[in-house]
Amino acid sequence: CLPRGAQLVSQDCEKTIVVMCNGRSLKDVDFSLLEGIDTFGMNMAFRYYSENNWYPTYFASFDYNTNDRNAKSFVDLMSGNNTIERFFFIRDFSKFGKFSRFTHVKLHDKEVGWNKDEQAFGHFHSFWNTGTNVCSTAVCMGYNNIILLGADNTQKEFYNGVVSAGGNQRVMESTPDHNPCYWMDDYFREGDVFNAPNKDIYHTPWWPKFAKMARKNGVRVVNCSEISLLDCFEKSTLLKELERLKR
Repeated sequence: CLPRGAQLVSQDCEKTIVVMCNGRSLKDVDFSLLEGIDTFGMNMAFRYYSENNWYPTYFASFDYNTNDRNAKSFVDLMSGNNTIERFFFIRDFSKFGKFSRFTHVKLHDKEVGWNKDEQAFGHFHSFWNTGTNVCSTAVCMGYNNIILLGADNTQKEFYNGVVSAGGNQRVMESTPDHNPCYWMDDYFREGDVFNAPNKDIYHTPWWPKFAKMARKNGVRVVNCSEISLLDCFEKSTLLKELERLKR
């Protein structure tokens, strides 16, 4: 195996995970293809899991507003009978009880740094959005081959049903029949209050920063979204990557 810090990943030593961001392109993915592969879901996708009895291997939310407004749902998910192995949140949900699958990630956003192992969860260098932070969390668990799905980077500040709630907050006045940003048309539902994506601040600059550090630390990241605006990762397709895993 190549040592940590190498520029390339030896395929014989790869530990693979599929990171499921919530961009529109995830809608075209057949989840049955992911059977037997470790997966990492995030944020409001938890609604799909509960309603369709499909669960990723891991689940996280690195958005304070999402943590706060969905605390009961997240506690129920951690307490429930599902196959999610670990949960990662930036709020300390241990105050609601003992959850054997819960890890409290303490964000450190004052400087850019690399999170290399599980000790980093106590002082976690933030990459400023849930997708990048989930990738970094996967690295801390030893994954060095990350297949990105739904990392489109096509968020919009406003679309049908979304209005300002003041400052950086948005509210969904009505559940859209078609959501141009997310794979679930009802990703946000009537009454949901959420943070504006601020794509040019929290997404577009931070994916390349993670990509650069991943390459430096011997982590392969491949983007399988055909509509992604990100150009900082190797591009592929899910089917090609699944075939590659069989070699």
